[in-house]
Amino acid sequence: MKGLIINRFFRQPESVKRWITWRADERLPISRACGCVGLSRAAYYRKPIDQSAKDAPVVDSLNQIIAKHGRWGFGLCFSWMRNNGYLWNHKRVWRVYKDMRLNLPRRTKRRLPKLPKQPLVAPTEKNITWALDFMHDTLYYGKPFRTLNIIDESNREILGIEIDRACLLAESSVPWSNSGRSMGYRKRYG
Repeated sequence: MKGLIINRFFRQPESVKRWITWRADERLPISRACGCVGLSRAAYYRKPIDQSAKDAPVVDSLNQIIAKHGRWGFGLCFSWMRNNGYLWNHKRVWRVYKDMRLNLPRRTKRRLPKLPKQPLVAPTEKNITWALDFMHDTLYYGKPFRTLNIIDESNREILGIEIDRACLLAESSVPWSNSGRSMGYRKRYG
């Protein structure tokens, strides 16, 4: 037992078997070498399983799903498999899914590029730009009404207010024409 290195933290089964075989060549019994490493004799003699051949049907079905639905995540793929009669464990399917590198990051919002901030330009002359403002309120006994306010943006002067139970934009030509006659029509850009 001189020179025996005991390491219980082997990660690769191949390296464990190589170490046990090497110790057996130095006339250490396999049962004692397996005991030093923390491996049973049955595990030493068991043939390694080829995971790629065992997982081939899962890989084929995942490839079939991804060919049709490229952005499906794991949950949808696994549900599709279950609905079509495949009874694989979700942990096995998740392991194969990760090995195939199908776990894509979540989509994020597409952000607009940041534009440089520019101050708003207020008109200096009157009747260059007008603003429409719809407001809604109720009377004290519960009857609703709406108002359409037409405002000159240069001096914040109210050109007209139209009050009605249902002010519609199509009917707003009446206050526009009345305010245009009294205040002078809006100048056009040319």
